[in-house]
Amino acid sequence: NISKTGLNKATNDQSALLRAERQTIQRISEIHKLRPLMEQHAERKEGVRERVREVEERMRKTEQDLAIVKRQSESIRKTMAELKRKEVQQRKEYEARVQERNQIRMKVERLRQDVRAEMAERNKQRERYRFLIAQERE
Repeated sequence: NISKTGLNKATNDQSALLRAERQTIQRISEIHKLRPLMEQHAERKEGVRERVREVEERMRKTEQDLAIVKRQSESIRKTMAELKRKEVQQRKEYEARVQERNQIRMKVERLRQDVRAEMAERNKQRERYRFLIAQERE
């Protein structure tokens, strides 16, 4: 003894339930279709995260290497500065020795000139003595 409106209502409710069930099945089907894409997206996202971690690790290593290089570079700069100071000092010492050597050479040259002049003077005197001796003999 179901009334006609009750029957209609039950039919409508059943139709609504069937519609809802179909929509749910369709949504589940869409989710199943999208699942590989979502998993792929998640994998890519995780891959990107992993690459980011790798890049960050490389950056840390590079920064450590840079710090080491900076320390070594500073050490080399200090060594170079010290070597330049030594080079300047040695150059000054060398130039002083060269100047001293040149002064000695000039003294030697003056002495040679003095010796030449003395020898020339002696030769003149010899000639004069020879001339005088020759005159006395005559």
